[in-house]
Amino acid sequence: MSDPTPSPFHWLSRLVERPLDPNDLEHPARAWESAAAALNLDAPALARRIAERFRLNLAEIPDDFSVESDVVPLEVCRRLQVVALEVKAHTLRVGTCNPGNPDLAQELAFLTGREVVIEVTPPSVVDQVLGAIDSTGLGVAAQWSPADGGRSTDDGRDAETERQLKLSAENPSVLDRLVVRAISLGASDIHVQAVGQRATVRFRVDGVLQLGPRLSFDEMAAVLGRAKAVGGMDPSVRLRAQDGRGQIRVQDRDYDLRFSTIPSSGSESLVIRVLAQGALLDLLSYGADDDSRLRLKEGLVDQTSGIFIVTGPTGHGKTTLLYSLLGELNDGTRHIHTIEDPIEIRIPGLAQVQINAKAGLTFEASIRSLMRQDPDVILVSETRDAETAKAVTDAAMTGHLVATTLHTIDAATALLRLRDLGVDPHEIAQALNGISAQRLLRTLCPQCRESVDEPRTDAEIWFAERTGAPPPYRAVGCASCGSSGYQGRFPAVEVLLTTPDLLEAFLRGAPHTELRRIAQAGGMRTMAEIVMERVRRGDTDPAELLRVMGSDLISPEAGAAPGTAPPPTTPAAHGPAGAPRPDSPPAALDSEATDVVLLSPDPRTARIVESGLRDLGLSLYTVTDLPAATVWIEIHAPSLFVLDLHRDGDRAATHLSEAYHALLPFMPTVPAIVLVPSDDPTVERLLIEHGVTDYLRHPVTPDQVAFLASQVLRRREVMAGD
Repeated sequence: MSDPTPSPFHWLSRLVERPLDPNDLEHPARAWESAAAALNLDAPALARRIAERFRLNLAEIPDDFSVESDVVPLEVCRRLQVVALEVKAHTLRVGTCNPGNPDLAQELAFLTGREVVIEVTPPSVVDQVLGAIDSTGLGVAAQWSPADGGRSTDDGRDAETERQLKLSAENPSVLDRLVVRAISLGASDIHVQAVGQRATVRFRVDGVLQLGPRLSFDEMAAVLGRAKAVGGMDPSVRLRAQDGRGQIRVQDRDYDLRFSTIPSSGSESLVIRVLAQGALLDLLSYGADDDSRLRLKEGLVDQTSGIFIVTGPTGHGKTTLLYSLLGELNDGTRHIHTIEDPIEIRIPGLAQVQINAKAGLTFEASIRSLMRQDPDVILVSETRDAETAKAVTDAAMTGHLVATTLHTIDAATALLRLRDLGVDPHEIAQALNGISAQRLLRTLCPQCRESVDEPRTDAEIWFAERTGAPPPYRAVGCASCGSSGYQGRFPAVEVLLTTPDLLEAFLRGAPHTELRRIAQAGGMRTMAEIVMERVRRGDTDPAELLRVMGSDLISPEAGAAPGTAPPPTTPAAHGPAGAPRPDSPPAALDSEATDVVLLSPDPRTARIVESGLRDLGLSLYTVTDLPAATVWIEIHAPSLFVLDLHRDGDRAATHLSEAYHALLPFMPTVPAIVLVPSDDPTVERLLIEHGVTDYLRHPVTPDQVAFLASQVLRRREVMAGD
């Protein structure tokens, strides 16, 4: 028979060297009172004794102390009996009355992605601080616009559907609190996902997911039922993806909400996009630098016909840029039509068409129909297939000005992508005006940024080696920026404008590297050049640069200061011979054959993984940092992601947390396999707690990789079939 689970404060019995009442050890205040009585000490003296025993500092909490950060959710604070004392970009200092909890530091490190420093404080102080926090975090009521309450009838409802509907009717405020909280944080998205035995909420603020409250399964069921009701979705459907829309008014401002549900292990995953209505959209307010803004106007606003393409990963401002460009054109003298899926922001003066594939209203069919509406400008929100690409090109060649988006990694690659979609290269050369590519990066908080001094971080050392000078500032974190160290974002936009030299090279089949070099000679400043300059100006820091761009995506030339020679290149560790890199020829860049992405700093591991996948007929692309991995997953949509923690040692849990947060938007579409250190049970426990069961212990063999990969991919096919 196994031993019963120890009481949370069982360690106090060892401190006083005699057994204490087990019932007292279940409660913080009673446990401390019992120990203090046994030792004949008051609470401050007991706190000092405990701090000495665990070799920790005593927490100093001023009378006017208030929790300034949402990094650690209130529910987690109460469960772990901790108070967040100080939150910085990379560290978290907490006070606790339960320093004997062996999992405390590891759990907080996993949840926050920060190094945890623990200090001791009595339970009375913990209760006082936590009791002062508003448990709702709202402060304002939400008003929903009328909805049809879902599209189903009572027919076909099963027990789980009835449970969701019942709980959502009983607890309608759970979803309201999440939405209002997201609005107060300035979040663009809310992610709700079942993890282990609970549900995790994350808010995307300035492009980065922040941990929110954890929900019980009943609370998640209430959120799902309510979201389906206000979003006009079918509450009885849980085994296939659904999309919906709603509108909410908060503090006299309207917000459009886009709901998306998808089946996941044990439940459904829900993502809510939050879109503020009535925002002024123009090219100046978009925030691009002066040179990029002038080139954007030259490529689209100043034209009367032709195609302008906007590229970049999801969530990096493509749609906002297109709306800003249309704002420049929307002066009442042009007939402007948009074809969107979905319509994200409704703009007065524009005729906006919502795609409805079931009714035959596809992108291609809508473009053909619009030709009879005498439009001057057409926006096609996304060119996804060969039919749409051909229709867009035909519209441009018949005298219309067309703007659209493509998913490519940079501007030059979009030329090759159009060709790969089957458009005649001569028609592309005749119709194309220009292409932009962009990334959004967080701006350093002006209230707390600090000058760079020794010791420098790895990112700062990397930047200095590339540019010859250290960056001026780094992120810190304060109440003004929610302890992130950043506040707001700016776009880095490279704008390729067609020139005779560029079109001649394209028509003779020049590779990607040559097209990019010709575009730069024609005046295009690359995204990397723009971001490096913004770092030198102190607008952002190298850590943010690498998070968004990835060192694998930045050429050595980008780091050279104006008028200097580029620094020498250093070969990066990457995958097997022949694996494509971002500056490879176009065939590698645009190939659909990138089946697996591996994140690993170890060439030997890459060779083992490549060997195992080769037996399955799968191709491998290896990157050495997480930003590069996320970009390639976004662009190429591989079948599998492999994360290697082989060289991470004590920081394995932190790296696992960072990867989990970054890849959460791609789950479960892109399943993952994790390679863990052979002697790290902490990492294995964290994986299991978060529902990640596909992992291998080092040292791995090609046969092990092949077997597990085949099982994961087979399971993915079965789920897709269902």
